[in-house]
Amino acid sequence: VTIRLTPALLAAKAPEIHCEGFADGSPLHITEGSVPDHSIAATVDAASLLSGLFLSTNSPTLLAGGWPAEINLMEASESDMAAMRSFGLALVSSVDGSLTVDFTKVVPNLRLAEGITQHRLQLQARTRTNIESRPAILAVELSGVDVTLIEVSEAVMGIDSCTMRISLPAEASLDDVAVEILGDDGQWTAPAETIRTPGAGGHSATITFDVPAGQSDIGSRILYCGAVKATTSIRRRAPEFNISVDAFSHSAVVMIESSDPGLTSYITRNASIYANGVPTLELARMEDNGVITVTGLKADTRYTLRATVLTQPRGNADFTAPVDITTEKAQQLPNADFEERRKSVEYRNLPSGGRYSQTIVGIFNRQNHANIKQEAPQSWANVNAKTFCMDAARHNTWYMQPSTESVLDAYLNSYGVRIQSVGWDIDGPEIPDYRQPDPPYTDYSRNIPRPAHRSAGRLFLGSYRFDPATMTETYDEGIEFASRPMALNGFYKYLPGSTATAERGFVRVEVTGISSDGAEITIAKAETALPAATGYTAFTVPLSYTVPGVKATKIKVLLASSTAVGTIDEETASVITISDPVTATYTGSTLWVDALSLSY
Repeated sequence: VTIRLTPALLAAKAPEIHCEGFADGSPLHITEGSVPDHSIAATVDAASLLSGLFLSTNSPTLLAGGWPAEINLMEASESDMAAMRSFGLALVSSVDGSLTVDFTKVVPNLRLAEGITQHRLQLQARTRTNIESRPAILAVELSGVDVTLIEVSEAVMGIDSCTMRISLPAEASLDDVAVEILGDDGQWTAPAETIRTPGAGGHSATITFDVPAGQSDIGSRILYCGAVKATTSIRRRAPEFNISVDAFSHSAVVMIESSDPGLTSYITRNASIYANGVPTLELARMEDNGVITVTGLKADTRYTLRATVLTQPRGNADFTAPVDITTEKAQQLPNADFEERRKSVEYRNLPSGGRYSQTIVGIFNRQNHANIKQEAPQSWANVNAKTFCMDAARHNTWYMQPSTESVLDAYLNSYGVRIQSVGWDIDGPEIPDYRQPDPPYTDYSRNIPRPAHRSAGRLFLGSYRFDPATMTETYDEGIEFASRPMALNGFYKYLPGSTATAERGFVRVEVTGISSDGAEITIAKAETALPAATGYTAFTVPLSYTVPGVKATKIKVLLASSTAVGTIDEETASVITISDPVTATYTGSTLWVDALSLSY
């Protein structure tokens, strides 16, 4: 290095360091963590003549973070400069050749540690001719910050958020306030997000943060500049809600009622239902609708139901208000096994077909007759009054045919019921006499009339009237019933007619109740088609209740030999029958039913 020893160089004075925002050696009194309201810097003139700018630091906070204790800023490595910049140090060169060391952002990063309150940073410049400046000393005297916890909110389960209200000096930095939560692993961690909101006057603030989901109380603490200032426990609180209950026979539908709709799904997902102090079995949960269906209840029994979202409730305060209920009776249908019977159709010597000759001689001295004596299930209605109408103009098996009867063909016990599609006519035409054309001679008439109507056989709860004068029928379906079953079960056989192979048997169940305005409404309805079955086969018709809270007042059950049940005209157009000249009848598909039951 060659230095020209000019008169100017030899006459040069020592470099000077100008302090800005502080007095050399006089302590700056700063509240820990606060940001100075003015610049704190040191500027060195004639930086181009310097060979070194030495910074000596006595600060536990800075040194612990990698800040060098002694360093020549003009020869500092990039790693040392990065460490100092991370604490806020800045070097600024000016066009006039001066160099400024800016400490403004370093001061807020100074911390009280190990009882040391004062931090000292000394800056000294040296020229190429080894002339040194007087050292400039930045002394910072820190004063601690008292943070007082005023109030801690409870963490409502499902919301899982907490708010703390604190007080702190106006000059303190709210950004230096932090919250930590004690985890299950015993480690303190910061919440994912912390919202700090200053209060009026700058002496108070609120801190809002999320807490982990759970049911146990949570340990927490408040820190200022990394130092713990207060510890507390955040109490968990179950969300407030009530329940309403719609009791069935062996189950109950529990509806969650929360003042905060946003908590409904959480409560429904986590709630436990207690009946008489014992947890119930859960059947289904509809979280979005706030509905829990519980099972395991006894029919016709009083219960007190309460709910809680706590897995270990501590007392009555952790439960909802009690709801007293009485479950419905598990009623069954009357005469569901069809063993009880009543007289239905009885007729001796009913003409069966028309008259016919014995040979080709036109002497029509033959007439077949049928003796009919049938019973039908007690407590059940049918449409025999229509299909076997005693007011028919011409009594004949072609026009009069029972469609429902009790039979000795049962799944259980002795009797089942047979339901058949038939043709009928109350004003059927006269049947012409039949003369045998040639041998072999038949023992019946081959003249086949065509009845005007066809009907599906029906068996149903209720009553039935048929007026032949006006050709009107009146169905009064259903019986009084105070329970809500989950399904109708039974056993059946079904033989479609020979020309109606696609036909199916039919079952329909309907439960009605009374609405709040006094109108009868359907609260559950289901139907099913029964395919062909040569032996008794089980069937089930499940019911779903769409109107909560409405009790049953009536039940309707219909079993039919065809799915084409309807008015007289509709059935005539759709029900299929086929003639049998031997028996002189029009018959179609046949349904046998036995052993009906309701499940709850």
